[in-house]
Amino acid sequence: MASRPFEPGLDCIHFQSEEGVLTAGIKGTSDTTCGLYLIGELDTRITVEFVQFEAHCDKGSLVAVLDGWEQAGSTFPAASDLSAEDAKNQYNTYCGESHPLLSFVSSGNFALIQYKLAPGDRFTVRVTFQRNPRPCNQVAQGDEGFFVMRNFRQRLNCSVMIIHPQNIFLPYMSVGNSRRMNRRRALQSRLPRPKKLSLLQKLLQSRENSQCPIGDYIEVLGGATWSLHKMSPYHHRFCGIKKSTELVQVACETTVVRMVSSGRYDNIVAVKHGKLDRSGGRQQTCMARSQPASNYE
Repeated sequence: MASRPFEPGLDCIHFQSEEGVLTAGIKGTSDTTCGLYLIGELDTRITVEFVQFEAHCDKGSLVAVLDGWEQAGSTFPAASDLSAEDAKNQYNTYCGESHPLLSFVSSGNFALIQYKLAPGDRFTVRVTFQRNPRPCNQVAQGDEGFFVMRNFRQRLNCSVMIIHPQNIFLPYMSVGNSRRMNRRRALQSRLPRPKKLSLLQKLLQSRENSQCPIGDYIEVLGGATWSLHKMSPYHHRFCGIKKSTELVQVACETTVVRMVSSGRYDNIVAVKHGKLDRSGGRQQTCMARSQPASNYE
């Protein structure tokens, strides 16, 4: 692979979705912190290998690699949604005259290299993508597509971020569902049903359908940020076995589909998303969260 240069001031914020060898350097003087945003397909991990490295500590040069993305102080994914090992290694900083020996491997399909270089300093990285058999936290490319989220009966929270206002549709899900619940539903389906439900029965049924097991549900978030704790929830939480749900419209710069899992169930959800059409007659605005939520920190 041929090395392709990109320079702060010209490509200070650069998005890379292909494998390659990239060199960052600077001409003149600059105090700007720049970022190389890496992204692959949803079922990939990213490996970053430093090939050449000159970032003198005494000149104030610094290179950092983040397992995630950061912008204006907001970071995705949330630290609480990473494993203990991934959270410990989420942010790594380097400076010196010899390149880091260990390669960096992301937990999801996206990563960020931030850097501030003194004149004359530079570094070269080799970026490659590998298949991830169990993707969790991801960033979707484009404003429409389809993906599947699954926890493989693990206690973890997974989120997919889409940087566009979105229509979210869940064509299938099995979340917070057990064999016992399946047997109970099957038994109830064979019982005779009254021709007409009373108002109290309708209210109880609606309440039962809206409640999810503690620690197992799907939620759709939106906001003008990449930090989950600053986003607002759209619609109620989804759970159970369903072949389809109603459309969720998120009129925000950033849309997130998040699956919370306790590890008691093998949760899976299929997600179809598309660009939100703002040309309709109804005015759509992004809801703002009045106070940050603590459960995403």
